[in-house]
Amino acid sequence: EAFKDIQRQLLAEHDGAGSYWGEGVRKCLMTVAKHWCRISDDRLKELRHLSRRVPRPEPGLTPKNRQALRQFDDEANLARLLHLPARLFREALRIQPANLKAARQAQIALAIELLLNCPIRGANLLSLQLDRHILRPAGSRGPAFLCLEPAEVKNEQRIDFELPDHLRDMINTYAKRFLPLFGGPDGFLF
Repeated sequence: EAFKDIQRQLLAEHDGAGSYWGEGVRKCLMTVAKHWCRISDDRLKELRHLSRRVPRPEPGLTPKNRQALRQFDDEANLARLLHLPARLFREALRIQPANLKAARQAQIALAIELLLNCPIRGANLLSLQLDRHILRPAGSRGPAFLCLEPAEVKNEQRIDFELPDHLRDMINTYAKRFLPLFGGPDGFLF
């Protein structure tokens, strides 16, 4: 009964439509029922049948996210986004001597540029370490790669991106000029 009550509440909160939150709760409840409550196979089959009747979220982007991205259908907006990291980084480089404000601006520029070139989750971006995830087999002037192991990403799929030269150079400059200003010897980029 509790399972049914929770499903009803989730449906009521989303006007009877499927939601990613509701889907996650449903999966969690099924896992708890199976592994922690150790319900019988017949009862588990009944819960599976009930959960199949609950609407699933539509695949793809949500309407809210689609609406947010529509602004980039305009070429001028898209160009502003694509040129933003370079502009912010140039402005940070002009600040002499480099200070924490400049370092923060360079950090934002680097984060945007990385995400434009390597679409990764925010948690993965924050966990990037210079010598662990940014690989440079030929040294600082050769090709650079952003690499994440399966255990480090949500979908457990290895991530390997070859970084364009301008991004490699941005990382090199950021690491030398701005990263030390944050005071951490830990090797994290962000």
